[in-house]
Parts: sequence; structure tokens; C-alpha cells
Amino acid sequence: FDEKIPHGDLLIDGAGIGDVSENVLTDRQKLADGVLVVSASISKSQARMVAGPEIQMRGLLVSKDADGLTHEVGKIVVSTIEELIHPAYNIDEIRQNVYERVMRVVRRLTGKEPMVLPLLIEIP
Repeated sequence: FDEKIPHGDLLIDGAGIGDVSENVLTDRQKLADGVLVVSASISKSQARMVAGPEIQMRGLLVSKDADGLTHEVGKIVVSTIEELIHPAYNIDEIRQNVYERVMRVVRRLTGKEPMVLPLLIEIP
């Protein structure tokens, strides 16, 4: 096949085949700022945090600068859970508050808006 096909520049603007939704683009932008995973275990029967918080960051800060942020995020997670947990607590409400408060402190300290994933695990 020595047939030549004329071609030029090709512009891909996302309006055609394989179009990406706004939600996907927003998530990709957040991933570009990094990922922060916060995990903790909550005992449902005791209505208290029994493990954690454990904080893991990827692509947010270099490790030498991460200690201060990790410490602040840990304090926010503990205080949020302690404030909102009671015998008839709502895990989704706690998860949402952890997300909002962690995002606020990360934004204030780094100027970035990473993907924040609060993993709150309920155990019986």
C-alpha cells in the first residue's frame, strides 16, 4: 500500500465520538491536584471511633511537606467524628462532614482541591 492520503492537523474538542461528561472532566481535574484518602473505623455498637484516622496522599505534596498537612487533617477527622457520633448517628452525615472539613483545610493550606475520599468503615 503506497497510496498517499492527504491529511492535516486534527482538532479533538470532546464534542464527538467518545465525548466525556462534565463530571468526568471535573474528577480528572481533581485527580491532577492529587488524591487524599482518609480512613477510620467506627464501632456501631459503641458509637465511637475504634481505629484511625489513617491519611494517605498521592500527588498532593512532596513527602517532606506532607507531615504538617497530615497532622492537621488527622485532627479535623477526629474532632468531626467525635462531634457527630452519638448512639443514633448517621454515617453518611459524618462522611459528608469529614469530606467538607478536610477539603476546607487542604484548600487553605495548599491552595489545591484534590480528590478527597473519606473511607469510614462501620463495624458491628
